[in-house]
Amino acid sequence: MNKKGQALIEFVLILPVLIILLFSIIDFGNIMITKNNLESEMNEASTIVKNTNDLSNVYDEVSNKIKDKDKKIEISLQVNNEDNYITLSLSKSIKTITPGLNLILGYPYKISVERTIIYEK
Repeated sequence: MNKKGQALIEFVLILPVLIILLFSIIDFGNIMITKNNLESEMNEASTIVKNTNDLSNVYDEVSNKIKDKDKKIEISLQVNNEDNYITLSLSKSIKTITPGLNLILGYPYKISVERTIIYEK
């Protein structure tokens, strides 16, 4: 008997599952890389906030220091005057390529990093 046709049918049946698995690995890798980049940008931003004396231009300095100019990055700066804490948050939205993953994660998937630092005047 000819077994080549059976192997071809089995391969065609499993191929969509393998493609979705490959795309989801790529998407989760992209999410992890973006999260890591946001963490390193947060380190730079918190250094800028710690070293500045005037908080009025911190937003501009942090925006100019961020490396990723082509994607929108939201910077939120909240100052608590009573306790001298500053909450700095960066967020970025990324689009997934895996079909159906946007139903689970949301489309576009929003990654955010937040840090609270002590601001001494």
